[in-house]
Amino acid sequence: MRPFLAIIIVFVLIGSLGCSVGGDGMEQPAAAPGNAGAGGADSFPAAAEDQGPAPDFSGMSFISLEVQPDENPIFVIDGRGYMQMSEDGFDRGHAADLVAGIDSILKARGIPLVYVATLPRFDTKDFSKAKKKDFFGQRHDDLIEALVRSGVDVLDVKRELAGAGERYLYPFKTDLHLETAGEFRTAMLLADKLESIGIEIPDKDIVFDPKSYLIESYELNGNLATWDDIAIIGNDEFEFWIPVFDTDLTLENPAIDSVRSGTFRETIMNGMEYKESHAREYGPYWVRNYLQYPCTYYTIDNHMNEDGPRLLFLIDSIALRTTAYFSLGAGHITIVDPREGGIDHLNEEIFYGEYDAVIIAAASRSFYQGVALVNEG
Repeated sequence: MRPFLAIIIVFVLIGSLGCSVGGDGMEQPAAAPGNAGAGGADSFPAAAEDQGPAPDFSGMSFISLEVQPDENPIFVIDGRGYMQMSEDGFDRGHAADLVAGIDSILKARGIPLVYVATLPRFDTKDFSKAKKKDFFGQRHDDLIEALVRSGVDVLDVKRELAGAGERYLYPFKTDLHLETAGEFRTAMLLADKLESIGIEIPDKDIVFDPKSYLIESYELNGNLATWDDIAIIGNDEFEFWIPVFDTDLTLENPAIDSVRSGTFRETIMNGMEYKESHAREYGPYWVRNYLQYPCTYYTIDNHMNEDGPRLLFLIDSIALRTTAYFSLGAGHITIVDPREGGIDHLNEEIFYGEYDAVIIAAASRSFYQGVALVNEG
């Protein structure tokens, strides 16, 4: 395949931890009653979800506050029964400038950059009692506008899904991330985008067909909710999508001297064994059970698709499952998270890495702080 390079970027707010991933101390998860072994998805929801009127904070439950709710809401249940989170001080212009700076470096190497904008929250810019707060809906729109003004090629997943009449971004009620169906759908859109710029994805019709997966579901209490919230809005269900086609991959993590070879479930899904360090007060946190979060540098080789593209993913946890499922359509993936000492790897790959495409999928403030060091490479 003719060498062709691109970068794709996706951003949200997630924290980071030290690198500690492995099979020791893991236990097989207990399935939610009646959910384990459910059949594969026939299709994605066709009808657009009714967004309803703009949420009103009056009478809503304000969570984890150190001041009065009308002064400084941080976590809140909106009018649709979804948890929302605010973050002040996120400089969209600066973030866009950083991305544009990387874009310039890559263009000098003949590498196009594509920013994939995905955000697992409803639009919150019209919250009636939170106009002084910086919620994700407004942050998302502002960042996209700044990137477009900077000349960055933006793939807006929210716009794409709305145009297809599908459910609005597949948000969890209690967690910042997307449902697995939403991340899988994002991977599908990435595949379409890469093909539109000349990068072939072998076996795309199989890899990105929801009928090619068996679904197992487990209860999830997400990272935006407390027991009080869960009592009001209920639990989420976290889905593991397990390929029914043959898979053979190797995942290598030099930070912990680990090499895993085997099926997608055995490698990318870590055997579906749950590492206790990922647990939260409110139960198992399945989001981190894919790939090698929170490690800074590791690789995946797909032995069933060796002619697939070589890809670089720069991510935080918002794109763990997007990256995981995309690995089934790639020949090789290198993953870098610059937040916890990954800047040397980031500089090396941006300035010297040879890939068919580069995908950046993250948005935490600490991720941008790491990306800011690229120009010092």
